[in-house]
Amino acid sequence: MVTSEMREIIINDLKKEKEIIPDEHDGSYELMRETIRSYMNIKNTSVLNYKDLNLVYLMSVGTWKKGIYKRKETINESNLPKSEKKRLIGVMDRIWQNAIDEKYKI
Repeated sequence: MVTSEMREIIINDLKKEKEIIPDEHDGSYELMRETIRSYMNIKNTSVLNYKDLNLVYLMSVGTWKKGIYKRKETINESNLPKSEKKRLIGVMDRIWQNAIDEKYKI
């Protein structure tokens, strides 16, 4: 059980921690933000279905266990306009390369 004293110590320790800059920490934050941006301008939302929900979900999980190819496949299966699919795949390729080049702070 966590006592109030322990809770205070934890809170004070967290207050001293340096703020995480999401785009420097992990590409998943940028990828999720860009995925939502792709959906922002869809005027006719009646074309959206479970494939779009799958895309948003897959981009929101911070794991790459499914691999980049599965993510690209999910983008291509979505109901996004072709131009947005291409843009989002480009963002993903850049993020993937940044990860390979170890540009993110862990």
